[in-house]
Amino acid sequence: MNLRWQEPDSRIVKEINGVFTTDNLVSSFDNAPLHYQLAVVVSQYAEPAARQLLAEGFNLRDLQIRAERLASQMNDEAVWELASLISVSRC
Repeated sequence: MNLRWQEPDSRIVKEINGVFTTDNLVSSFDNAPLHYQLAVVVSQYAEPAARQLLAEGFNLRDLQIRAERLASQMNDEAVWELASLISVSRC
């Protein structure tokens, strides 16, 4: 797999590559790395805020539960704040 991107601040193009096989997959979302789970929760929360739609299969209660669990596991105030924002959005 090759991955190429441009750094937004420096505009420097970076590229990495490596082998990706099914051995690299995890058995479920809950077993994925915490920072990956957090990125998914944030993107699922941000997307409907922009488009007023939730991705298929997700709702704000699901996102709140995941965000609260991640905040607890990561012991991170910013993630607790995200969970709180999602909770307020549900009202």
